Amino acid sequence: MGGEMTIDPATLKQFLLDLQAQDDCYGRMLNMTRAQVEKLGVTADAAEIGSMLAEKQTLMAELEVLGARLAPVKQQWPQLRGELAPSIVEFADKRLAALQASLKKLIEAEDQASSLIQERLLGNRDKLAGLTRKTAAGRAYNAATVSAKFIDVK
Repeated sequence: MGGEMTIDPATLKQFLLDLQAQDDCYGRMLNMTRAQVEKLGVTADAAEIGSMLAEKQTLMAELEVLGARLAPVKQQWPQLRGELAPSIVEFADKRLAALQASLKKLIEAEDQASSLIQERLLGNRDKLAGLTRKTAAGRAYNAATVSAKFIDVK
């Protein structure tokens, strides 16, 4: 049976637990992103959004650690499937499919949040540009100018 790989029960158990933990992280990020979208629709509280982004960064770091732990088994998964009991393979496949679905939802929500943020930023930029134009025009209109032809010379 040369070329066949084996996986010890502890590694398999950790793999399945890590898949669940990864899905949980995606779920928390999805909830945060949806809350962010909701807040952006109502108000753009920069401090609150900044706090959410910091939480997301923490989750991203956690996902990075999980991804690194999962990578070796994921790379070998096509070969390992043949060695495992069908019930374990089915469970893992369902977990992997759930992960893909969670990730797809998260990406869609992140895209929506990104679009809203861009709209807000562009809107704010346009407002600032309008304000700048108004104040510049006001300054120019109200500025006291001295013209040489109206100066009385004595």
